[in-house]
Amino acid sequence: MSKSHRKTQPSRLPSFVLIIATAILVIATRLLAPQDAVTSTVSTYDLSQEQLEYEVEWQAPSGTTGKYNFDHYRSAISTFNGFTYAIWTDNDNRPRVAKIKDGEAQVEFLVKNPNYHQREDGHNKFSLGIDKDGYIHVAGDMHHFPKDNIDHLSEPYKSADCMYWVSEKPEDITKFVFLGKDQKRVIPGLGFSSYSFDTDNNGELYFVARQWARTDSHWTPGKISVGIARYNTQTKFWKALGGVAPVPNNDGNKVLFWEDNGVDGTAYQGLTTDIWFDKNNQLHFTASINNDNSYNASLPSSATHVVYAYSDDGGETWRKADGSQISSLPLRVSTANIAHQRHWFANETGVGVTEAGSPIVSWRNIDKGDKNKQSQWRIFNGEWLPIVDMPMTCRGAKAVVDKWDVITTFCGDDIRRMIGYDQEPKEYTVPASLHSVDRRWLRQTGQLRFVADISDNFAIVNLNITPPQQLKLSELEVNKFP
Repeated sequence: MSKSHRKTQPSRLPSFVLIIATAILVIATRLLAPQDAVTSTVSTYDLSQEQLEYEVEWQAPSGTTGKYNFDHYRSAISTFNGFTYAIWTDNDNRPRVAKIKDGEAQVEFLVKNPNYHQREDGHNKFSLGIDKDGYIHVAGDMHHFPKDNIDHLSEPYKSADCMYWVSEKPEDITKFVFLGKDQKRVIPGLGFSSYSFDTDNNGELYFVARQWARTDSHWTPGKISVGIARYNTQTKFWKALGGVAPVPNNDGNKVLFWEDNGVDGTAYQGLTTDIWFDKNNQLHFTASINNDNSYNASLPSSATHVVYAYSDDGGETWRKADGSQISSLPLRVSTANIAHQRHWFANETGVGVTEAGSPIVSWRNIDKGDKNKQSQWRIFNGEWLPIVDMPMTCRGAKAVVDKWDVITTFCGDDIRRMIGYDQEPKEYTVPASLHSVDRRWLRQTGQLRFVADISDNFAIVNLNITPPQQLKLSELEVNKFP
């Protein structure tokens, strides 16, 4: 792995820096007529006058083909106190952590034992989060852990409850302590897959994952759910949020979202979910789920409903989009908002939130035989407004809303920015494939920072937005939190 880290400069065209001053305005034929449009931002923001600077902050070789590092849902990046922290798997399938500033990085192995290697499986990616005291939390190398996919592990990992580490000191990546067997400090739950961390505007740390509601070995409908937990920096304990699913052998485990169905009458649920904190610190949640045992899609993407709910008290209680409280937990299709229903959806959903607090829920339609894929989204603005085709179709496409209330969605090297979810987008292209966004950086600065794939290198990429002169970032309110 190279440690020659170079931050690109705007004056070095046409090297790594790409100043995109001229953009193509795409006439989106899929959009609604103007009279049905919903504009979610101030009308004075002129997209044609903004500039986007592409900047490679740092990069390093990535595990084999990069499949162990890149997706839209793992939280592989977070910025804290001026340093960007990232986790990835190298070419020897060993997880590494980087602490980056101004293009220079300190790099350490997560596990010092050279015999530890991540399972060669794209499900087993790593995620990272930082609590408000600066301790770095890492989870990874799990797919239905600890019951399945553990043949590559030795002790102490093989008998752990969760593959979970915390830095020994705040803002220090030199040593991580494994807490997967610590019954008091381990993340609560079982059967972890598709997990990520996020922090709210007060720096409180959350963990969300697909996990098992039923803890025995029976592969029956109702087994797989979504779990969410919140960390307490004073006690250093996690608290599971939600309710106990009414299934046998639930061991009293709380989960957030559950149904008693599964794909083709089995336990399988894809449940690659998304959460987002808005500027008022409300927690927004979305997921797609199969709620019909009789359907066999003949492909793993097989959800029937996209649901939405939000919490205004840190996940203790939950509400529908209109503010009405949901009386019982865990959430179910019958109690949450149904944003859309059909046969079929892909497993992934997304949620973004406008400055006014309106959620934008996204999903991807997909038919039998992996055909007729189409990403769509809709917004709640007092009511659920019409469904609109997204300006691109992509696995994991979602709305990322910045401090100017401009919506960004991205797929590979293709970026679209728009004012209002059903308006004409402005198109940019960058020489990288963009993946998970640095949510903390976005909330703090209004700017975009991504994990990116550059020729199978794991990279940190900035998309520095220069807005129209009348809306300089310094004139806007931005979130300030640890």
